[in-house]
Amino acid sequence: QLASGVVGLDRRAQSFWGQMRSSQVIKRAAFGLCFVRQTVASPGGSTAGAVTLGGTDRRLHETEMVYAASVGAGGTASFKVRMRRMYLRDGPARSVHYDAKSKYHRLDADEVALNGAEMYNIDSGTTDTYLISSLSDEFRRVWKEITGLDYSNDPISTDAAWDGSLSRFPTLVMQFLPHPEGVVGDQDHYDDPRTVPGLAGLVDLNHPNDVMVAIPPRNYMQRSTSPDGRGAVYTPRIYLDRDDGLGNVLGANFMTGHDVLFDMDRSRIGFAESGCDYAGLVAGGAA
Repeated sequence: QLASGVVGLDRRAQSFWGQMRSSQVIKRAAFGLCFVRQTVASPGGSTAGAVTLGGTDRRLHETEMVYAASVGAGGTASFKVRMRRMYLRDGPARSVHYDAKSKYHRLDADEVALNGAEMYNIDSGTTDTYLISSLSDEFRRVWKEITGLDYSNDPISTDAAWDGSLSRFPTLVMQFLPHPEGVVGDQDHYDDPRTVPGLAGLVDLNHPNDVMVAIPPRNYMQRSTSPDGRGAVYTPRIYLDRDDGLGNVLGANFMTGHDVLFDMDRSRIGFAESGCDYAGLVAGGAA
């Protein structure tokens, strides 16, 4: 992280968005965060994506925005979602789009075990993703079944990563409980959840309106120079040692490649896949 300041964007009315709404600068208690993944971070500044205050900018979206329920006690400052299922998906597909050639390896954990007491906190101020330790054994089992490697947070050589293509590693797919008052965009009704990228219609027939979010290996694997300086290594940045009482944390590497809408007015959190190329959007508009 190259922080030069902090802007508070939690659920409390004293946050930056809350002050803007009370001053009537924005009409809605909502904001969108869209993070682009940069391979190089410069102390002089790097393009990080876009922040949209008061809502979201659909021009950034590559898929329709789908809405999960924002859960938790009303007084909490954090944004939380509840997970129904978690998968490690093998195969070349990296988007949330369903791919019949890929296999969804579901973690053998029920909803109570997946969520623990504190569910999943979405925290843009945390760089990485942390899962509660009670999920560790099952996550490691499925990971090894797919990759043949023991899971750890130690650097992996490019040889083990198949020459840096990361094709050996799975996409993490999370299935969240949907918002009860409309799941897709601003539509109250839609024909078939199986046709909507980001919904579970083709993966979970019993819960077709659940919201799916995909985290490909390029987002959770951090590339760095090997100790001998002769090549590159990749380090998994999903940690499996979070104290169960503290809950799971979905950090910036979970959010990257998505426009994430935090909508306090309607108690929902929206997800749309995006390149988050705000600079290109502005340049295109100027042209």
